[in-house]
Parts: sequence; C-alpha cells; structure tokens
Amino acid sequence: MINGFWEIVGGTGKFKGLKGAGTLHIKAASPTDREFSLTGETAGGA
Repeated sequence: MINGFWEIVGGTGKFKGLKGAGTLHIKAASPTDREFSLTGETAGGA
C-alpha cells in the first residue's frame, strides 16, 4: 500500500475557488490494477 496526501488549490468553471486537502491510499487490487482512496474535505467552488 502507498500512502500520501492530496491538495486542491483551485480550478476553472464550476470548480473556480475550490480548495481542499486530505489523504491518499493506493492499494494493489491485482498485479495490473490499483484501488485509489481519497479522503478529506473540500470547500468553495461555484
């Protein structure tokens, strides 16, 4: 399993002003597939 962090600092369109952060987990589901899990909070946006 790989662990890390994610962060959103902005976007365009309906995501303009969006901010957020949290944790990322990547797990091997099989030799060729991965499962991604992002948890955290977001705020803002249109």
